[in-house]
Amino acid sequence: MVEPVGQEGREHIADSSKQAEQVKEAFNDAVDDLVHKSKRALKRGRRTAEDLAEDWTGRVRKYPLSSVTGGIVTGLLVGGLIGWLIGRSR
Repeated sequence: MVEPVGQEGREHIADSSKQAEQVKEAFNDAVDDLVHKSKRALKRGRRTAEDLAEDWTGRVRKYPLSSVTGGIVTGLLVGGLIGWLIGRSR
């Protein structure tokens, strides 16, 4: 037989509801904080990348021969390393 829910049961349900609301608010606050921090980090990364691109553009304009030579040497080294790794794995 089902007994009616007493005052104690109602209080327990109200407390549980309050705790669930507090957990929900804490979770929403944490997610909002994470989104805000992620956006800030993305903006900071974008600015850093733009600064780096500007620095390299200036370097290439100032030292075109050494820049092209450095690019070719880097490409050859990376290509040689990839070829060596592929040949070694067979």
